[in-house]
Amino acid sequence: IGKSKAALLLATFELYRRKSQEELCHRKINSAEAVYQYLGPRLADLDHEVFYVLYLNRNHELKMAKQLFEGGVNATVIDTRIIFKEAVQLLASSIILVHNHPSGNLKPSQADRNITQKCKEAGINPIKEPIPVAPAAHFHMGGIVTDANGRTTIDGLWACGEVASTGLHGGNRLASNSLLEAVVFANRIAEDIHNQAGSQPQKSSNFSIDEKQAISPKLDKKLKKSINELRDMMFMHVGVERDQKGLEKAKQCLKDLTPKFEQSEKTKNMCLTAKFIITGALNRLESRGSHYRTDKTTKCEPAKRTFLTLKNVEDEFNKD
Repeated sequence: IGKSKAALLLATFELYRRKSQEELCHRKINSAEAVYQYLGPRLADLDHEVFYVLYLNRNHELKMAKQLFEGGVNATVIDTRIIFKEAVQLLASSIILVHNHPSGNLKPSQADRNITQKCKEAGINPIKEPIPVAPAAHFHMGGIVTDANGRTTIDGLWACGEVASTGLHGGNRLASNSLLEAVVFANRIAEDIHNQAGSQPQKSSNFSIDEKQAISPKLDKKLKKSINELRDMMFMHVGVERDQKGLEKAKQCLKDLTPKFEQSEKTKNMCLTAKFIITGALNRLESRGSHYRTDKTTKCEPAKRTFLTLKNVEDEFNKD
């Protein structure tokens, strides 16, 4: 075809795209029936599974519908990072995940029945209302380093389980909550404490803490606002996907917020934890496990156990 006809076709497609977007903006998706009316015709005759994500605004109006993944007859492999990335780019307030059953079998699977039962036990009817989803994550993957008896570098302090980094699993460490660690180290710590029952560690004269203020501090409105800023910043720049530019921005933002967090032990600990996470993410120049850097997508072999100290964090945040 000629240039003029090609230009006409391109203009027609663009007008159709814009018109479709206008229609989408006014479509409200607030029930399973509305989802079916919208996507049913697209999925009815497919002989393989596809996975759609509907991105909504605060008013449950459709911002965009995207087929992100495609599978076989009875399964589809998905990547949650892609779903999350699209949601952030579109500033979506909520999402709806949709997939079809090309087999035509309307009988729910055992997994579907289990989820439905759990929802009902929680007072949610998934047939008539959306299932609320909140983030649940390991915000801090790591722990206090210990020896083979669970001793830390502080006299009189032992650690095991989620809070500890025993090294039992080498460099592949998410959290020390395995049965092996829970049983072995809990027992070793109990024996070690029993053997030292006659010697009491000296209490540091330089350490004092207001327990009530540390556990449930009274926070003014300005500090609550700063805490929300910290959470938003960490979620945006030190979350599912990371890169050097975002991590440096997070570091600078945290430098600015730090003076505002001196009000209580709890807020100071929040700030310090964020500093450790940012420092660790900056130092690990690779993608491994849940640490995914878009600018460093490969692994640096071999995997190895790493350590961070307070001095490492201070040095990182004192850089120009």
